[in-house]
Amino acid sequence: MRRKIISAVICLFLPWLANGQVDTIFKTFSLVQTENGVLIQFTMFGGATCNGIRIERSEDQVYFEKVYEIVGVCGSSSTETNYSHTDSNPIRNTTSYYRLDAGLQGQFSETRQITYIHYKEDGVTVFPNPCNEHCSIYIDNKSNDFIQCKLISSKGIEVLNESIRTNVWMPQTKLLPQGLYLYEITRRNGTKSTGKILIGNT
Repeated sequence: MRRKIISAVICLFLPWLANGQVDTIFKTFSLVQTENGVLIQFTMFGGATCNGIRIERSEDQVYFEKVYEIVGVCGSSSTETNYSHTDSNPIRNTTSYYRLDAGLQGQFSETRQITYIHYKEDGVTVFPNPCNEHCSIYIDNKSNDFIQCKLISSKGIEVLNESIRTNVWMPQTKLLPQGLYLYEITRRNGTKSTGKILIGNT
């Protein structure tokens, strides 16, 4: 009987454990890319309250800046409370890190990360560019259609030819000689997008 009680207590506290830290304020915290920016959604535990919440963003997980602040008493003494906010000016084509600051002497949520993809007019974007060991070519492919992806050297030699059904192609550039390459993306309907990638294996 005693073992069962101990197990039950451990299970109750598991949702609050995150990377070795105890979070008794925020039950959930998520980030989603939308057409309007990064949608930030979070839920506070019932019984958790605080005086204001800051939503903070960082590019390096060291320096965080405020992107939005909920002023006044937050949460409820009895029920869970849901909040949402859209960061309408996200950092494009790079990984950003978000966290929630409850203003209680260093009481932060877990840090969440998201890569906000901003496509060019042809629905393709590349980063990093120039690239060394890896390169990501993002393609607007919401329907998950088959897409043919090619990488062609400056001499016109086809060095890679792959098919994908996702929104990102990650060619193995680390094995290629440095130089300028042309990528060619062909969609199911026959439309093509092309662009240049500079590979510098240094």
